[in-house]
Amino acid sequence: FDDYLLKPVEEQKLHETVEQLLALTTYDKRLQEYHALTAKQAVLTIAKSEEALAENEEYSSLEERIEEIQAEFEQLREELGYRQLQNAFDVIDVEAPAVEQR
Repeated sequence: FDDYLLKPVEEQKLHETVEQLLALTTYDKRLQEYHALTAKQAVLTIAKSEEALAENEEYSSLEERIEEIQAEFEQLREELGYRQLQNAFDVIDVEAPAVEQR
């Protein structure tokens, strides 16, 4: 993520901008991790029975980590504000290619 400041830059504005960029970077990293973990969760949910998953400590840890990331998202959204997140992800507005059904 990038941001541009006009010179002369006030110290407070510089600090705020750096903090926002760091928060956006954290959000991006957590988003990538979240998608990887939920994909793994989906595969395990399909492949294993509910009983097997309930007894599996690794699956429980996976669910806990997903919940932790969701809580981090809420905190980051509060820090950044909806408008900042919307602006950051508007540049990623890419449509998925159409998929033909057979």
